[in-house]
Amino acid sequence: MSIMTTEPTITVKLFFCYAREDKALRDELEQHLSLLKNQKLITIWHDREITPGSEWEKEIDTHLNSAHIILLLVSRNFLASDYCYGIEMKRAIERHEEGTARVIPIVLRPVNCEDAPFSSLQMLPTNAKPITRWKDRDLAYSGIAEDIRKVTIEILAKQWRDQADSWRAQKEYEQAKAAYEQAIRLNPIDIFSYDLKGKVLVKLHRFEEAAAAYEQALTAIDEAINLDPLKAEYHYDRGRLLIQLEESKEFRAKYDVNIILDPKNNKEVLAAFNEAIRLDPMKAEYHYDRGKILVQLKRSKEALAAFDQAISLDPTNYKYNSTKGDLLETLKKYEKDLAVVDEAISLDHEKTQSHYTKSSLLVQLGRYEEALTALDQAKSLKVYEEKIEIYENLIRQTRDEMGKLIQQTRDEMEKHSNQLFEDMDIPLEDFPF
Repeated sequence: MSIMTTEPTITVKLFFCYAREDKALRDELEQHLSLLKNQKLITIWHDREITPGSEWEKEIDTHLNSAHIILLLVSRNFLASDYCYGIEMKRAIERHEEGTARVIPIVLRPVNCEDAPFSSLQMLPTNAKPITRWKDRDLAYSGIAEDIRKVTIEILAKQWRDQADSWRAQKEYEQAKAAYEQAIRLNPIDIFSYDLKGKVLVKLHRFEEAAAAYEQALTAIDEAINLDPLKAEYHYDRGRLLIQLEESKEFRAKYDVNIILDPKNNKEVLAAFNEAIRLDPMKAEYHYDRGKILVQLKRSKEALAAFDQAISLDPTNYKYNSTKGDLLETLKKYEKDLAVVDEAISLDHEKTQSHYTKSSLLVQLGRYEEALTALDQAKSLKVYEEKIEIYENLIRQTRDEMGKLIQQTRDEMEKHSNQLFEDMDIPLEDFPF
């Protein structure tokens, strides 16, 4: 894996927490991490690195507090060591819980570690089978090295993205772009880096490259969906990427009148959000972003229901409540506009455009059957019949899709209701869906 040679040089610091009696096993594990060291992806530190004359306790504390990955080499010797168990491991767990380090317990020898502070963490090797119990220890070490590599890549990608964010905040856009690209090379489905790289390219007015970045991200997320189609997060991310792709085209359109924006893209975004909600209906942000797309599709009543759902899941979110308030004001305007159109129709019943406009307003208000009736009135005038029929089919499709989604969402919420609402005095019927 190629790594950028320009400054800053980013590596992951790995710390061994072990009992000295287990030095031979630690050395074997370190040999299996040699490739990561040679690729300059990690640096390794343990107490054997302390130079003569140094304050060993201070040295250990310094490296323990700066490590990104802390390996706990678990054995009876480790558990019996006051320093390893009582000091090093305690600090390691604290940092893990703070989110400033990743702690990985590795079982060296058979030992009972039930209820140990690290017992809730994923232990290595596979099935926490002690290394000394493997017929082929190289196989155990190889699996451990691969898992450590995955964690290392994840941490490196985040470090590059954080560095890129810093450069972007300083308006050092070229450096930020290069750092985001490094994060993407490390984690090809890191949509945040694609997204932010696209934003940087927009700042540089390199709109075609921005669109290409989002296209690459879509390819990556589609591959991820093919591998795991039941992961709601992937479908949600796909919807967000489609939005960013269209926004990059909008920016370019300000400078190039030949750019054509595709309104159909919003329907593809909606389909992605619908699938994410079907798979995981308890994520407030999924419903909120779905509502925003429904507003753009001029399906305001459905958007209001989506915002209500988001608020029911996250009642104190200011953004959700504020957006709902804005939409309510818009709906009041539609009601007023509808009254004006009705007055126009009463004065001239033969004007097709008035019936068509009334139908459009009724769709905004979620009153689909009335919208279809208004279109029937327009069709009876024998003008623009083909266009009206197309719109009529769209209304029926929208009505049917909405009913289906509501039922799917209710079904999924009922599956989760016992788990999530058993301690809450909130009947499921109180939710908008």
